[in-house]
Amino acid sequence: MVLDDWHDLTNWLSFSFHFSFHFKSSSRATQHNRHIFCSDTHFTRHMDGLNSFWVTFAVIQIVLGTFFQYFFVVINLLLIAILLYSVFYSFKSQPNEDRSARRALTKALARKIAAKVIAEMSLSSVSDEEIIRLLKAGTRLLDEEPARVSVDAPCYIFGDLHGNLPYFLKYFKVGNVEPQLLKLRAPENNLLFLGDYVDRGQFSLEVIVLLVALKLLFPYKITLLRGNHEIMEINQSYSFYGEVCEKRMDFERIYTKCNKLFTKLPLCAVVSDTYLCMHGGLPRPEGWDFLMGDEFEKPQNDEEIDSNYTFCDLLWADPTNNSRQLPLFEECEPDDGFLEEYANYRFNEDRETSIQFNDRFAQEFFNRFPNIRGVFRAHEQYPQGHGMNEARTICTIFSSPRYMDEADCGSVLNVSADLKRIHFVTLKPKV
Repeated sequence: MVLDDWHDLTNWLSFSFHFSFHFKSSSRATQHNRHIFCSDTHFTRHMDGLNSFWVTFAVIQIVLGTFFQYFFVVINLLLIAILLYSVFYSFKSQPNEDRSARRALTKALARKIAAKVIAEMSLSSVSDEEIIRLLKAGTRLLDEEPARVSVDAPCYIFGDLHGNLPYFLKYFKVGNVEPQLLKLRAPENNLLFLGDYVDRGQFSLEVIVLLVALKLLFPYKITLLRGNHEIMEINQSYSFYGEVCEKRMDFERIYTKCNKLFTKLPLCAVVSDTYLCMHGGLPRPEGWDFLMGDEFEKPQNDEEIDSNYTFCDLLWADPTNNSRQLPLFEECEPDDGFLEEYANYRFNEDRETSIQFNDRFAQEFFNRFPNIRGVFRAHEQYPQGHGMNEARTICTIFSSPRYMDEADCGSVLNVSADLKRIHFVTLKPKV
């Protein structure tokens, strides 16, 4: 019997109830006949054998009628239960099947777009609608990640890319950083990116689209953090907005979808419970417990970055790379409670926001959280592509060679599984 055939089921239920009612009615009629026969004593005397037969037959009918009545009721209830279960299960399994199908389609799209960017260094053969679908899928995926993510070593850590697609691809081709990724095979090591994917370079859109595609293909191997250029107010005033307008017909939707995706990016990562990673730097002391606690969440919008010092500092702060105390600026002290002329951190006048902090400030943070032994961050250019502080506890990584047409190098940091070996993969630009 097919459960989803409502016509057959209706006929079955009608027959069952009719059959049980027939037995019940027959039983009542038999009882009535028995009463008539028994009332005539003269007839009963001559028909003892026949009366005995009918009494027995009536009892059997009563028993069978009762049995079949309840039997068909139970059968009907079981059939209804099976029907309801099948309907419920079909509704329950349908979303799972839809999600699986959607994931397969998304991965196919991500693979197609990533292959195009790697082979052609262009999105000209990819439609606006395909880019938007990819960005929407990436936004949904990133929305599930916390503000502070965990990354296991061994891993490669990338600093600022700033739309420098040619050199970004060279890390895989020439630098031997997970070369199989160019063939869209899963990397052996985890890859952690510290933000600033857009602006200044000529391929900002291609870089962010490629990174999102790789994230969708290998969600547990690729980690993307947010940089200060992943803020709409910043990338609108630099080159990203103009680049999208120039390259795409549906530029407003694509640009908006990119910035919506940026709001879902995590703000920091911890590598093997030992190294804290972010784009900018350590936040002010009042935000330390919030940063490392269970209630640390992503900002709901870009305005919250300006109003929350912890968010702002993670994207904007800079280390001085030495232990010398810093003279405070009278007009913009980092804290109203400061009365001294010198401190271990101060307002970041160079960036007109956030703070600068020295090595003593960083050591106070490490003392508060003993499991954290160092900081990996980006946000600053170095001629050799990377830099260290005097205490060797803060490492700055910059991964965009020939940045702003200068002859500087770019580097990627590799951390071994046992955390004992840390080395740089450095690309030197052709002069």
